[in-house]
Parts: sequence; structure tokens; C-alpha cells
Amino acid sequence: MNHRAIINTLGYIVFSIGIMMLFPLLVDIYYKEAIFEFLYPISISIVIGSILILSFRTKKDERAIYEREALLIVALGWLLAAIFGSLPYLFSSLPPIDSFFESMSGFTTTGSTILVDIEAYSRGLLFWRSMTQWLGGMGIIVLFLAVLPTIFTGGRLFKAEAPVLTVDRIRPKMMETARILWLIYLIFSIIEVILLFLCKVSLYDAICTTFSTMSTGGFHPRAESISFYKNPLVEFIVIVFMFLAGTNFSLHYRTLKGDIKGFGRNKEFRLYLILILVSIGIITADLTLRSRGDILESLRFASFQVVSITTTTGFSTVNFASNNFWTQSSRLILFILMFVGGCIGSTAGGIKNARVYILLRSIYKEFRRILHPEAVMPVKYGKKVVPDEMLHSIFTFVILYIILFATVVSIFFFMGYDPATSLSSVAATIGNVGPGFARVGPFNNYAFFNPFAKLLLTFCMWVGRLEIFTVLIIFLPEFWRRY
Repeated sequence: MNHRAIINTLGYIVFSIGIMMLFPLLVDIYYKEAIFEFLYPISISIVIGSILILSFRTKKDERAIYEREALLIVALGWLLAAIFGSLPYLFSSLPPIDSFFESMSGFTTTGSTILVDIEAYSRGLLFWRSMTQWLGGMGIIVLFLAVLPTIFTGGRLFKAEAPVLTVDRIRPKMMETARILWLIYLIFSIIEVILLFLCKVSLYDAICTTFSTMSTGGFHPRAESISFYKNPLVEFIVIVFMFLAGTNFSLHYRTLKGDIKGFGRNKEFRLYLILILVSIGIITADLTLRSRGDILESLRFASFQVVSITTTTGFSTVNFASNNFWTQSSRLILFILMFVGGCIGSTAGGIKNARVYILLRSIYKEFRRILHPEAVMPVKYGKKVVPDEMLHSIFTFVILYIILFATVVSIFFFMGYDPATSLSSVAATIGNVGPGFARVGPFNNYAFFNPFAKLLLTFCMWVGRLEIFTVLIIFLPEFWRRY
């Protein structure tokens, strides 16, 4: 294993986190708020990053990065980003575990929060909180591939951060693909900021909201989340961009290139759209019958929450966890959507619609094979036959996802947490959703959990964001064995 290249690359990540903190520092300076919460973290990150870069400097021909190196760089890179990204919280008087939880929640675009009184913190810290989600949304390694291609070389890093199923290679070189993905991400972000600003949302709020929308993260500088604005047009804009962020970005690229019919041909997008529309329809009817109120108001709340949960953003306009008009049936639909998530190649979390589609097709084919044992029935995704290796990978992923979920939930039961809180908090962190039900509802927080539970949930965010395999594989003894 090329230890020098690994440590040197990790040094660039730590150094870059320090540089990124200059933006929230400028926000604190502008608003004349506490600047030391960023001055110290910036200094620490840049100094440690520089030491790692210079002490483990490598020549171009010594930077060979193979599968194991790539997996380790990605897994540890995200961990280090969360550790050094937690320093501003630490210097704002948050306990170490709480700071680490909040930082990991940001970078993994989970949106689960420890903060009790959000608006009591400085604007710079809340800006950083939202910005970490935007940085993590398209992927930290993908960002560095786009900006520092000479340091972050090769497609292995890309694939380690975004497993093969989730990546459509837009260009022959992964570096070019990374740049295009980030360019589309940036363009959408700029458009959303402008639209929100035109709706009389302050520039600061518009930027923070966009950071969390495009990353499908869910952090917001207001305690009331999007409901703070009480503006249906703002909600509509956020719904549109959450939906776009939860869609495969390669489809956006092809649309920009003129292939408008690409969305209609894509099986995953069709499932994604159908799930959202059907869920909105059922919940709208349920809310209308329950409240005997305005169907348009029910549609407004149902649309926002369904898109928010499906894309794993976690914004809220209503407290669906405790509102009497939200029945157990509607909550169950939202709970299921937490697991499904968005599309592959998007910023959303969850199992992903493509995996669900292929899984359902495979089950259907298996039933048909029982009825027609002599028939050859390959599983197809669109016009392509899904290879057996990919089918095996998908089934393994889903099984691991369920095992991890069940294991952590069992531990939470053992620690005495109620079923609704345990089930939804674990589902929300593994799927990078954010809010859950009961004590972790959309207007509550995760501060009441004991330190061990917080660390477990932090681990779930990390594993969930990197699609399980990338993290768990480094715990295998075989991974560290010399060949």
C-alpha cells in the first residue's frame, strides 16, 4: 500500500478544509460576530495539512493509487473532513462529540442536528454548517478531482466515493466528468439563490437555503426551517430544486446537450417520479379527509414533505411527526420513502431508485422463472442486461443496509429509547435524511441522545454516505494484508 501517497492526499484534504473556512470567517467579519471560532480552526487545519503535504511529498511517478489506496483515502478523507470541520463548533463551546456529530451530519448531507437554539449561534457558524453540506453534496473527492486533478489522479478515487452503479461517465476522463458535474451543481445553485432573493429572502438566507437544497442536506439558519418564510412561492422554488438535486445529474447534462427525452427513457427517473406523485396523492387525500380542510393546502404540505423526504433533504414546513392531521398511514409512507431515497448520480441518499427498480425486476423474473423453468429471462435495466455481478452487488448492498439498520436499532432498544425514535433516527442517519419521528421530529433535535448513541448515529451517517462498502471494507483484516 502506498502510504506516502495516501497521507499526502489526506493532507491536501485537511489543508483545503482550512481554506474553505475562510468563507464563513468573512461572514463573521461582515456581521461583526465572533471570529475566533474560525481563526483557530483555519490555522490548525492549514498547519496540519501543510505538515502532512510536505512531510510525505511524492513525485508524480510515486503517486500510484490502486483500489485499496482509493478506498482508504475516501473513507479517511471524509472522516478527517468531519473531524477538522468540527473545530468551529468546538470553539463555539459545543462538546467534542456534539461537534463531531454536527460536522459529520453536514458533510454527509444528513441534516440531523444537535443544536438546540439554532439562531443563538453566529451567522458565520450557521453559514459553515450549511456550506459543509454543499461541499459534501456532490462529493468531497469529486470536488478535488475537479479542482486539483494533478493531486487527485485517476478514476479509482471517483469510483470509491461514488460506487460504479452511481456513476455515469459523461466524459472519457473522470476528471472531466467531475468538472461537468460540479459545473451543473454550481449553475443550479446560482439560479436558486437568485430566485429566492427575488422572493425577498435575504441574500444570507438564500445562500444557506441553496447550500442545503442542492446538496439535499436540510440544515437551515432558521429554527422553523422553510416554514419561517410562510411563502408558498419560496416553498415551490425549494421543491423544484430539491427534485432536481435528487435526480441523476447525468440526465441534467444530457438535457442541456439537447436530449430532452432522456428523462422519459430513464427507468429510474420514471420510478422516482411515480413514487413522488403517488405518495403526494395519497397523503393529500389523507390530510384533506382528516382535517376536512382546503385540498390545496393539503397538497401544498404533502408535496413539500414528500419531495423533501424522498430526496433525503429533510426541510420541513409542518411538524408531520406530531401534527394530529398526519395519520400513521401518511407517516408510514414517509418512513418508506426514507429508505428508497433519490436517484443514483444525485446528491440524495437512501438505497436509491435504480437499486429498488432492479431489485423488483429481479424478484419478478424469479417468480416467472419458477413458472417457466426452461426460459432464459435476463434482468434488464432499460435496454441493457444487468450483469450477474451487479445483481449480486445490489442484493448484498440491500442486505447489508438492512442488517446495519436492524443492528443499530436493536442497540437503541437496549439503551431504552422508544421504538418510533429508534427506528426513525437510525433510518434518517443511514439514509442521510435528517429528521425522523417522535423525539427526532422535524422541529426537534438529536441533543438528548447519550454520547455513545450519538457516535453510533455519526457512524451511520458516514457509512450511509459512502454506500456502506467503502467504509466497512477497511475493517476487514484482509484489506490490510500485504500481497
